[in-house]
Amino acid sequence: MELLSKPLQAAADLDTARCKGQWQSIPVLADRYKKYHPDESVLEATARLEAEFSILLSKKRKLPINNNNALPAVTNRSTTHLVPPTSSSSHDTADMYENDTPNHITLPDPLDVAMTDPVLQKLLMIIQQHQGGGPGQEPETNDQWQAQFAKIILARIYFETARYDQALEALERLALPMQQVHSGYGMVLLIQARVIKGGCYEMQGQIASAVEAYEAAWSVYEQHTAEKGEVLWSWIEECLYRAILLHIRQDGAPRSVLRLMRGYMHLSTSHWSSFWRMHKRWIVFRHYARFLIKACNEGTYFPMAIQGDLQPPNKVSAINDTNQASAYEELLCLTALYRNLLSSLSSHSDPSNHVRYVLELAELMTDAHDAIGWGEISNIRRVLQFLQAAKERTFNSICIARYIFFCLMRLGNFVEAAYALRSYMELVGMPEIDQPVVEDVKVHSIQQRLRTVHDTKETEIDVIHVLLAGVELYGRERHNGHVAAHVADVAVELVKDLNEARNEKNNKQWDALVAQCYRMRGSAYGLYAIQCETPEVRASCHHEAIDSLTKAAELDPASWQTHYELATQQAQIKDVAAALNSIGRSLHLEPSHLPSWHLLSLLYSCRQFNDTSPRALETIQTALSRFAPDTNDIPTNLKYGLPVLSWSERENYSRRYYEQAEAYLHIRMAQVALLEKMEGPDAVLKSYNELFAIYTKLAQSLGMNHQGEVVPSIRRASESSSTTPSPSRSSSKLLDPSQVPPPPPIPEDMSGDSTLKKRPRKKSMVFLDIRRLSHSSSSHESPSAAQSPPPPPSSSSTQTTTAARSRSSSIQDNDKKNDSFIAPFSHTPLFSPPCHTVTHSSTQTTFIRTMRERWQKLLVQLWLMTASTFIRAGRLDEAGKAVSEAEQLGLVDSDVWQHIGRIASQRHTTDPETALEAYHKALTLDPEHLGTHIDLASLYMTLDEWEVAQGLLERATKARGWDCAEAWLLLGQVYKHQGSFKEAKESLLYAIDISDATPNTATSSFTSLFDQLPRFVA
Repeated sequence: MELLSKPLQAAADLDTARCKGQWQSIPVLADRYKKYHPDESVLEATARLEAEFSILLSKKRKLPINNNNALPAVTNRSTTHLVPPTSSSSHDTADMYENDTPNHITLPDPLDVAMTDPVLQKLLMIIQQHQGGGPGQEPETNDQWQAQFAKIILARIYFETARYDQALEALERLALPMQQVHSGYGMVLLIQARVIKGGCYEMQGQIASAVEAYEAAWSVYEQHTAEKGEVLWSWIEECLYRAILLHIRQDGAPRSVLRLMRGYMHLSTSHWSSFWRMHKRWIVFRHYARFLIKACNEGTYFPMAIQGDLQPPNKVSAINDTNQASAYEELLCLTALYRNLLSSLSSHSDPSNHVRYVLELAELMTDAHDAIGWGEISNIRRVLQFLQAAKERTFNSICIARYIFFCLMRLGNFVEAAYALRSYMELVGMPEIDQPVVEDVKVHSIQQRLRTVHDTKETEIDVIHVLLAGVELYGRERHNGHVAAHVADVAVELVKDLNEARNEKNNKQWDALVAQCYRMRGSAYGLYAIQCETPEVRASCHHEAIDSLTKAAELDPASWQTHYELATQQAQIKDVAAALNSIGRSLHLEPSHLPSWHLLSLLYSCRQFNDTSPRALETIQTALSRFAPDTNDIPTNLKYGLPVLSWSERENYSRRYYEQAEAYLHIRMAQVALLEKMEGPDAVLKSYNELFAIYTKLAQSLGMNHQGEVVPSIRRASESSSTTPSPSRSSSKLLDPSQVPPPPPIPEDMSGDSTLKKRPRKKSMVFLDIRRLSHSSSSHESPSAAQSPPPPPSSSSTQTTTAARSRSSSIQDNDKKNDSFIAPFSHTPLFSPPCHTVTHSSTQTTFIRTMRERWQKLLVQLWLMTASTFIRAGRLDEAGKAVSEAEQLGLVDSDVWQHIGRIASQRHTTDPETALEAYHKALTLDPEHLGTHIDLASLYMTLDEWEVAQGLLERATKARGWDCAEAWLLLGQVYKHQGSFKEAKESLLYAIDISDATPNTATSSFTSLFDQLPRFVA
């Protein structure tokens, strides 16, 4: 490094000391400068006077005099012209800024004029002696240059003594070419002059001019970002702080506001100490976060540029996704600084203030993420960790509990979310929300609790949003209709109470919230009805569901979700005409929802129409040709990147992709079932190749398999079998969706549809008094009928898991004389889709584990569907092999053991023991398994065990089989055999009514197809 000459070194040392604010060192350095520059006098004198004034200012305001390299302490001035100056300056200056707002920006108290007059007079004398040339002429000598800089120091003295006109006049007469000052303390003074000018305009009420002056100061710094120094940082921070708040007060242009805010954030990160001006920094970050939320909500956000300058307008308006990604990255930077600042403040604030800071940061973080996006799961986990720590510091704050609940929901940790929901509801005055009670729901305890807690901003609206998410949690994620209905009842009662108090009319946003509460209640009661075992409770649940969904549709007729849920519920109670009307409205509002098309096809396939299958099949083909999902659109970070749930329309989340894939697979399965009904089982066997290929592709795209890519293929022997004809024209449409017939019309109003059969029938099954059957049959119930089916043999009750896994092999051994109908596992499988292994790693969320289990269950259903088709085709050997594949995946699946029993009962009609053993195994796994009850009852009827069959069928029709035509038909036959002709007639007529409103498709299950449609759609 080249050494400077002594004169240059003396000048550099003096300049550096002034830049660092080392005022007590200035006299010595000024003497040294004078020694090596005897012909100059102004710089030495002005430096002494500036140091004297700065020390005086620090003593007056009780600030530490900066004689080291540390950043100077923040000053505390009087307020803007809107608020009178404060009378006391003795309190802690660090706390002065705590209550600053855009309309109240704190300034230090002005100094007494008499205190500064000696310094002022000396400066005036120096300036007058070295004026130089006339106006507009540049300074010639070094003293003339320094005299111009002295005017800035003079203006500062005027400003600090509240003489704003004189300060502006001093700056107006400044004859200093800005372009000739590039570095050092001269650059600091140029920036200082603009900040003082802005402060004067601000105090005079000229806010626009003040903002312009502040922005000019920042522009000077942007052109000289290499400059450093404590005094420079002090003036730049003051400039940005005041400019940002004034911009927000004036509702400034987003481009200008974000430019200043980003500059403040950059300097906070790279130049300033974390303990310097913490309160002012907190205020800036607060408004920064709020402004980001506002800009993103209003679509006025400008993305950050690579080099710090904003992009030109023609590039800013390019892609919304890019803007959102930029806003999200900006938010992450801001929240990281915010949390570091909170740590710094925690050691300088009392506990009550610390709690306030924690709550404010938690609120800003969640509000900003709600508006901008939550990003990947890793960020949500970081937020959750912060919230859990905040929960301990804030003594179980209600709002913190709400934030934690929603974070857990977004992460898919539904078990923990259930506990969080319970904790939140305890805090708001309704404990044990997951324990439904018989008494009427009372919400006054919630309102009373919110009124008594004064340190929270929680409102009834916040509680309603939590309750709605709780309905989704218990209904959609945990499949507990009873608890979901109870939570929905609380939400509806609370919103009704609020509705009466608010008395708002023509408020679409409020009506939509009320409608959402009723929609969730209807969906919850619909699920509860499916799970009910008692006819009276089930009928009541159906009524509540229909009433709530109808109310929701009236409040918000533009909600396609409400019309879909209503259509699904109407289909469940067999009101096909009303369901067609509702699903038609839903499809007009949202034509890309595949489950809606699936429901429409099921309704068209009901037997009460004259022409069922072709119309239903055309509906499916139309939906597939228009709205089939593309696996290429599935994100690669689906499982461990995207959040599981989101309540923002603009944010992507993983559940959406799982739901779309599952809906697509289900509608393709329905397509095959319809084709089989139209053309017979042999015609669709080859279609299963494509079904398994679809499953494989979807499972791999969703990350649900671990065995690599496996292309399913049907055994060549089965394909070449003489019993399998070539696919017909209709079945080939499944493989070539491009050949799609004209779409069937979406129903408008089915009240006058001529395709409906003319036989009079009741409007809805929910209005049929099914209790009459329970009552009338009770008098004919035999002692054995009231009990559970006979237990399986003792040997099966003591089976181990290993023995159960070899069930198919043992059945084969028993039937070697008659050609085994279930292939051993070592045989070549019919199809080879991916074999799933459900893992329970601690890193996996509840949602991921549930999805793995669900997709394994789907694969089991595919195998059982294949087996049922083989059974109907009379090919029991192939059916047994398909069931064997399903058994490997679903060892504890009642459906699998039901199909094993079904094959055994058809294969060995004279030896029912194998079938009985399989059926009893199914009932051991699920005592209420509908298909097993029906098949087992049918088997007992062939064995002349009519009383046992009656008990099974009555149990089934009172529970899950209340809407199963096959169960009522068999029960009618049992009554007829026993001579109970009245009960037999009622059962058979009821079976006909149900059959007319049941989809006419080939199925492997007796469970209603309407019950399998998704609920709680978003």
